[in-house]
Amino acid sequence: MQIFIIVNLKGIIKLFKNYRETWLHKLCFSLLVLYIKMNLGILIRIGVLQMSIEKLTEAIQQFNQERDWDKFHNLKDLAISISLESSELLECFQWKEVDYKSLNEEDKLKLKEEIADVAIYLLMFCNKANINLEEAIEEKIKKNSIKYPVDKFKGSSKKYNEI
Repeated sequence: MQIFIIVNLKGIIKLFKNYRETWLHKLCFSLLVLYIKMNLGILIRIGVLQMSIEKLTEAIQQFNQERDWDKFHNLKDLAISISLESSELLECFQWKEVDYKSLNEEDKLKLKEEIADVAIYLLMFCNKANINLEEAIEEKIKKNSIKYPVDKFKGSSKKYNEI
């Protein structure tokens, strides 16, 4: 039995609606909606947590407010914390030539925790700077699509100024 965690259903539907140009896209979108409708009850019954970026941010904010830590969270220190946690994420791979599949369970847990730390500080930074992360990502993807057109960059690791 496959279990899917739906992080942001509205975002997924919005993404698919933007690309429903062909009959195949329409079919895929319809099947996705049907699958979600059929399995949503199962997902809720087995306790899968459905959280959007907004809900995650609220949970982090509540956690910090309960401990009176907000006073320590300015943009500079949050940016430093993102960098530090990213460095801890890199440590998971230091001196190893591995991919995720070859990591043992302890290393996978450490990797998961470091990813969560990076994400938590990123959400805290966005909240403090009043940046809508979803919008920022969508805008960046659009910008990168123009900067790196598929016909010129497919399969290439070159930068836009190298082609």
